[in-house]
Amino acid sequence: MKNRRLGDILLEAGLINHQQLGKALAVQAGSQKRLGEILLDLGFVTEQLMATVLEFQLGTLRVPLREWGINPSVVNILPRHLAEKHLVFPLNKKEDKILVAMADPLDYLAIEEIQAATGLRAEVYLTTRSEVEEAIQRYYALPAGGGRGSGGSGPG
Repeated sequence: MKNRRLGDILLEAGLINHQQLGKALAVQAGSQKRLGEILLDLGFVTEQLMATVLEFQLGTLRVPLREWGINPSVVNILPRHLAEKHLVFPLNKKEDKILVAMADPLDYLAIEEIQAATGLRAEVYLTTRSEVEEAIQRYYALPAGGGRGSGGSGPG
């Protein structure tokens, strides 16, 4: 299923119509944005729906950050400015990998920058933009090693 286009998946599932897709594609032609982001901006789909469809399309596991046991000691492995720049949040560290949740798991330049900054291979999971933004605000304000979280439950 990874080769199916997002617009086709949304059309076939009846989540958008041809007119909405056409409008989104026209907007996309004059921008640098991905189709999913444009569909969100236009209000044709919700963040949660887009995350569900992307999980299906990409085969990337979706992580609901609000339910995830965040390990606060891992947060500062990834500098806050990179987390904000790329809408990515560090979940855990396992051996030579950093597990991260991203709003755009296809942002390969961001993944390369994360790996260069941390010295770790990035294992990428999918989440929503608002969940990343909320987690950054919540956890980057905590002192290193302190705060809430169960210390790394979840995939890995």
